Amino acid sequence: MEKDFSLSPMGFEELERFVDTPQNTPQFVLYLKGQLTLCRAKNWMALEPAWGKSIARLSVAWSDNRLLQALCAIDETTRAAKISYQHDLMECWKQRDKAEMIIFHARPAVTDVTDVADEKRFMPQKTTYFFPKLAAGFIMRNLNS
Repeated sequence: MEKDFSLSPMGFEELERFVDTPQNTPQFVLYLKGQLTLCRAKNWMALEPAWGKSIARLSVAWSDNRLLQALCAIDETTRAAKISYQHDLMECWKQRDKAEMIIFHARPAVTDVTDVADEKRFMPQKTTYFFPKLAAGFIMRNLNS
């Protein structure tokens, strides 16, 4: 971890503020063995050619590629069996003793999505949870009346 990230201990109150504030640089909070640790990506701008500037700025690209894939050997074929997703901080925190590890991300800013789209790229998996969501289906209206 120390090769790719600057690591700093964090308390729960700081975590609450962190998850509610979009970040300008790639960073996430790791809960492992009863400890919260802020993980700030090192040299993230050097990856712009490979990932694109907009993707390199997203913390989820770092947690997926550098932590889950590189260090934990979780790939697309094993992902569904090993990872569950939770959108509510307090619900996740209540269940922390049932997990080996938890990764907390700050909510993405709308500009994160538009920056990725402007580069003609796709947002990483599970990064576009916004609320309220539109109901599923089509909405039709005759504009001539």
